[in-house]
Amino acid sequence: MKDREPSKGKGWRDSDDAPELDEKWLEGAHWYLGDQLIRKGRGRPPLDKPDEVLGEVISGGASYEDKLVDHGIPALVNLINVAQGHSGQSHHLRRLLLGVYNGDEWPFELQRLRALDRKLQIDSLLVVALATFSPYEVHTLVKDGDLVMKEFWRRESGQEG
Repeated sequence: MKDREPSKGKGWRDSDDAPELDEKWLEGAHWYLGDQLIRKGRGRPPLDKPDEVLGEVISGGASYEDKLVDHGIPALVNLINVAQGHSGQSHHLRRLLLGVYNGDEWPFELQRLRALDRKLQIDSLLVVALATFSPYEVHTLVKDGDLVMKEFWRRESGQEG
């Protein structure tokens, strides 16, 4: 397996130094209902061609580390938000996120991706890329990520009260 080179990206190397996603950040986020953009946020516009971004990440192009941070973390936040719901898609996303969190305990069956809408599929693949190519555990990239994963673990174990 090829060793990873140190990140030349956004200036943080330790998960404790990762940018915190606070209320101000969420206020500026793009909001979706399924595939439909319901509120445009600040900053970069929504991806018009998410397949191109995913292709850049997978191919390891010159800016793939920046694309992982710029698109992978918002994708992770979106998946967490949807996974906190009670729909079938929420269930499949909890299983995906738990698979990234602890694949030995929560193996992820790829056919679950077929139950997701297109935007969630792309976000899922970006999160898998983030987990694969980032030197950090994905749950450490969001505030209270460990608590969120433990809650998903509890719900998916049938311990929901």
